[in-house]
Amino acid sequence: MGVDRLKTGHGSISHFQLSTSAGVYDARFSQKTRIGNVNRNAHFWRFMELDYIDQVNSFGESFVRLYGFDMAESLLLTQTIVDWLNSAEPKLNLGQLEFITPRNCNLVLCKAEENDGILSQDATTFYCLLNADGYQDLLKALAPFSTKETKGYAYLYDIDNPIDLLYSPAGTW
Repeated sequence: MGVDRLKTGHGSISHFQLSTSAGVYDARFSQKTRIGNVNRNAHFWRFMELDYIDQVNSFGESFVRLYGFDMAESLLLTQTIVDWLNSAEPKLNLGQLEFITPRNCNLVLCKAEENDGILSQDATTFYCLLNADGYQDLLKALAPFSTKETKGYAYLYDIDNPIDLLYSPAGTW
């Protein structure tokens, strides 16, 4: 599976192509927008959202949730993470990305030596500390959402940590 990004000559429009064994999927979108088909002639616009939900069960577990997205936005997030991993930048602030709307928190991805998962001191700013293998596993968990529209969800890492990272197109779990 591979993701290729091509910039066009039309301002901030990007074209993403995901090649899988099931076929090739194309997504085109402009900065701060997502175009999705409601019917053959209508389109709607929206952003991926980011929030924190505390104490979701009797064990005191919580999660940071990325939700409200479609396949095109999942491709965009995947490509953004791949670009960041291939850069020298130590952090990627998801709350500052044009296509993500932070609700009650911010999430910063950090390149780390160990897989510590998500940590926070104030329940507002969260840091996801993963090593290279951890981010490769995260990208693998994102892949099904980039190949077809789905209403399922996934936890993006498997670390014994009280704060999970939930990825859910419909926002459910």
